[in-house]
Amino acid sequence: MDLSFRSRSERRFLYGLHRVALLSDFMYARDSYVKVVRLCLRLSLYYVLFGSLHASGDDSLPAETAFTYMALASLQGVTVKNRPYAVPQWVRDGTISYPLLWPLPLPLVYAALAVGEMLSGLLWAAAGFVFLTAFGLLTPFSGWWQLVMLALGLCGGTCIRFLITFLADLTAFWTVENRGITFAVSFISQIFSGGLLPLYLFPEWLQRVAFMLPFRAVTDLPISVYLGRANWSELVLVQAGWAIALTAGVAAVWRAARRRVALQGG
Repeated sequence: MDLSFRSRSERRFLYGLHRVALLSDFMYARDSYVKVVRLCLRLSLYYVLFGSLHASGDDSLPAETAFTYMALASLQGVTVKNRPYAVPQWVRDGTISYPLLWPLPLPLVYAALAVGEMLSGLLWAAAGFVFLTAFGLLTPFSGWWQLVMLALGLCGGTCIRFLITFLADLTAFWTVENRGITFAVSFISQIFSGGLLPLYLFPEWLQRVAFMLPFRAVTDLPISVYLGRANWSELVLVQAGWAIALTAGVAAVWRAARRRVALQGG
């Protein structure tokens, strides 16, 4: 996969994709309202759940720490669009031949869109963080450096999640119908990233499994740095390592996929 830019027009095209994805949320106000309502409902559920556990006398799970963890995980969730990529559909109906003729590699085009979507989501996440902090619902941060590392870590985690999702999407070139694979990857990612439950609540043997997978770098590790359960050097090394490995994986699978195009339909 050639990631070099051969002309200024290609760079401008990628910049245009960033802008389209960034501004899409503000063009469809109804979708934005639904996103806010869904996020509020999810945070309310976590607040009631962890508050009830604390009120019952179970001090093994500090309510503020647990709520902060899940609130930050929920805020990170808005930085990624919950929509499937078009690659499987293109493979099934044969129109994958057109993206293969694009002057820029398809993974690079999707990456440009993902960056714009991430920037748009960061605005929502920042607004949510300010709101929750203003009402004293999150564990206080000790300095601006802690916030910078949290923001960079969540952005890095979002990039890793994109690479995992797109890599699963490329399996359509071999299976044609890959919805089962993408659903399984999404479900496993939610569990082992800490998106459904903090990883520190897992049994020790399951934590060891999670630490060997790339999903932890998506959500758990950045939030753990914010909560003081991990250090920033571990965050940088783990995320950089998985980003390099997954990028190389996407490039290799994409090259193999281009050689294995099976057109179906008219």
